[in-house]
Amino acid sequence: MKKKFLCITLTLLLLLPLLAACAPSNEGTTDPTTTPTTGTPGTEEPGSNELDPVTLVWHIGGRAQRDQEMVMTELNAYLKEKINTEIDMRFTTHADYQQKMSTIVGAGEEYDLAYVSTTFFNPVVNAQNGAFVELDELLPEYAPNLLNEVPGWVIEGAKIAGKTYIIPSYKDVADVFSFIYNKSLADDLGLDLTANWKTIFDLEERFYEFKEARDAKYPDKADIPMMTAYRTMGAWLPSDILMGSVVANIEGIETFEGKGKGEMVFNQYDTEEYREMMRLQRQLVDDGIVAYDTKNYDPDKVREKSGDTAIRIGQGLVAVSEYHYSDDWVTGIVVSDYSIPSTAYLHAAGTAVSVTSKNPERAVMLQDLVYSDEYVATTMRFGLEGEDNHYVIDENGHLDVSKGLNADPSDRGFYRWYGAESGNLFKAILPASQPENLFDAIQASNDNASNFTSNLGFVMVQDAVANEIAAVANVIAEYHEPLSYGMVQDVDAHIDEFIAKMNDNGVDKIIEECQRQLNEWRASVGREVLQ
Repeated sequence: MKKKFLCITLTLLLLLPLLAACAPSNEGTTDPTTTPTTGTPGTEEPGSNELDPVTLVWHIGGRAQRDQEMVMTELNAYLKEKINTEIDMRFTTHADYQQKMSTIVGAGEEYDLAYVSTTFFNPVVNAQNGAFVELDELLPEYAPNLLNEVPGWVIEGAKIAGKTYIIPSYKDVADVFSFIYNKSLADDLGLDLTANWKTIFDLEERFYEFKEARDAKYPDKADIPMMTAYRTMGAWLPSDILMGSVVANIEGIETFEGKGKGEMVFNQYDTEEYREMMRLQRQLVDDGIVAYDTKNYDPDKVREKSGDTAIRIGQGLVAVSEYHYSDDWVTGIVVSDYSIPSTAYLHAAGTAVSVTSKNPERAVMLQDLVYSDEYVATTMRFGLEGEDNHYVIDENGHLDVSKGLNADPSDRGFYRWYGAESGNLFKAILPASQPENLFDAIQASNDNASNFTSNLGFVMVQDAVANEIAAVANVIAEYHEPLSYGMVQDVDAHIDEFIAKMNDNGVDKIIEECQRQLNEWRASVGREVLQ
């Protein structure tokens, strides 16, 4: 098929399908409260019969569902009428996916699309090795609806060396933390714990207030810690993590005093803020707020399930059902005011087009439907509608899997929630089992993240300091964990030793190389550079 001929047919092909096939969106530049009409399988799209028939090979990490063949038969019939395309979807377990895809790429084996992830099939490494097609010209021409669904900053932030090689999955696109607590207990004690917060430091007073009120009313529980240690740095000290210990401030947050607004690279562990964090963590353990030796505390989750462990810090949770952890007590949640995007987060799940594809235009057209069509998004995650199939739509417009082939939670025929491996979560119909406000809450977090994008798109090339990165990572593993669990008696002495050992293993060399690369990148995108 000649590209010129394909381009001529696309005007009708790409403008009209979405009038007949859309979804309850929560995304992109379109109004997330608008619900377009739903696509109907079997409705032929104008111009689709003018396209040559194509079968696209799409590699995805994970396991095929039990009813995979049944679902793909119906989905392919729909795609054939839309864009005269069928999918040959090939699954490989996550444990084997990296090796399988590396073998395929190394052998030059022909395929069209692949799931990419920093964990399972690294998009940066493979893009730099020439495995993927550049999409900057293809997306506007063949996937205009996709670009309307996914915010521009998300596409830009996932670029590699200034070019678009992957389409990031559109779901949650930033790190966000939440204060989660036993609301039944808080209400019983007459406490209002719903004030806004930014980092865990803002919650210190809340922790003590909760424990003091509980111990006063229930003195028999005074020896039970309120929470287990939380050690993810982003909840304490939000930063733009460039390479392990090497970070920059996030413009608009600037956690670390005197470290610039994103233009300066430094070691986050060699800061007064880190010392303050670790001192507080030890204090919380000493005062019975946080359990000592979190790893071995409550191994059977008895106290957690009962609600005695009344506080936890959630990562990624922005909405919960009323009885999220137990039918015996109500869960409260307060999401942090910070949603922290990163290039690595956007690279955590996405789709790339292979340079071996003979039909890259059609592969991008397929993604246009995957990201913008309700029927496609829902079918890829939940199978087929109908009481004898995989789901029905309840009176609230939500997806109900309590009947048919998905009724048994231990043996569902086709159920792939969250479906991060592909497309646009918000185009799928929300399952009735999820919180009613889930999509709105995720969207609010995503919108908030758009305020903190100063270094989004920067990727450090590690080759020159690979040995130092590995050595410093070992030091961090040795020293940071006992500190973060509040298990070190002399915090400052331990940190002094920690910093000295990082210096001995070349952390300054990593900082220097990262700073050099960041300067070059920021200059190339017109941002302030460290002088």
